[in-house]
Amino acid sequence: MSLGFRDPYERRRKHRRWTLVKLIVILGLLAVVGWVAYGMGLQIGQGESDALRQQLAESREQVRELQSENGRLENQHQAALQRAETLEERYQRDVPEGEMERLLELARQRIEDGVDAERLTFVLESVSRDRDCSGPTGSRRFLVDTPIYTNEGNNSATFADGAVTLSALGDSAVNEDGNPEAWFDPEQPLTVTATLIGGEEEEFEGELPLHFSVVASGNEHRFTAQAQQRGYVEVTHERCSFP
Repeated sequence: MSLGFRDPYERRRKHRRWTLVKLIVILGLLAVVGWVAYGMGLQIGQGESDALRQQLAESREQVRELQSENGRLENQHQAALQRAETLEERYQRDVPEGEMERLLELARQRIEDGVDAERLTFVLESVSRDRDCSGPTGSRRFLVDTPIYTNEGNNSATFADGAVTLSALGDSAVNEDGNPEAWFDPEQPLTVTATLIGGEEEEFEGELPLHFSVVASGNEHRFTAQAQQRGYVEVTHERCSFP
């Protein structure tokens, strides 16, 4: 009878022992799996960390390169601005304006007309700052021609013993009805023609009073043309040494 009672008890004990063993095995497997997963996680994390560090290093290198490129471009920009300022200064200094432009254009025209450059240089070097003039030698008045009227009897005047002959052409004055008159309009620009001995002519244009000079007979002849009574212009002459 005692063996029959111990047999179920022994089976239960073996069953509990086997259950405990299985539990231990399962826990061991879970521990192994967890450890493997942990190791793999560490490896993956380390790989991702290394990749991020690599990306960060590459990004920092790109930033340094961009900063270097930006500095280079900024230096180029500043150099370009400096060159532009230098060119602007040279342009302002070298490109003639006003009287200097007119003087250079006149010199160019004279050279193109066949005047020797050395002769022009000699004349410029010979010109003194102060003019040696004898003062006004007199004045003449004459009628100004217009597009619709020419008075051949009194439309010119001679100066410097006939060395220079002046004539003039101006726009016609307009009456109240808008019709042109025979005399010139003193408010409009006037064209004066200077004819030298030998037939050479020079033209001067501008509003009155008009100042101009010509060289004839070894002297500089300075003229001032002003409006006179209706249809007339009065010209004052002054003789100066040349050059």
